Amino acid sequence: MKVWVRVLGDLTELFGDKVYFELEDGSKLKDLIFKFKGKIGYPQGGFLGRYRITGSNLVMLINGRNINSLGKFETSLKDGDTVTLLPLAPGG
Repeated sequence: MKVWVRVLGDLTELFGDKVYFELEDGSKLKDLIFKFKGKIGYPQGGFLGRYRITGSNLVMLINGRNINSLGKFETSLKDGDTVTLLPLAPGG
């Protein structure tokens, strides 16, 4: 199956703005994150750039829905899904 990853904010400097991945049927969000980190050669455990994967300053959406309202990293992915990585900007 093909899953798109859309990257926003300052993460685009490291990862670009959109890339797709071929995953096995039944893959979960955690599988995609692992593959994404491997593809970009950024092995630092638990982080994407300077953002902790499980931190509150990095929002992850699947088809526009926050992963916290789904199954978090255990959420199953389907062909054609779009995962969005949105770092929150400090300030106001």
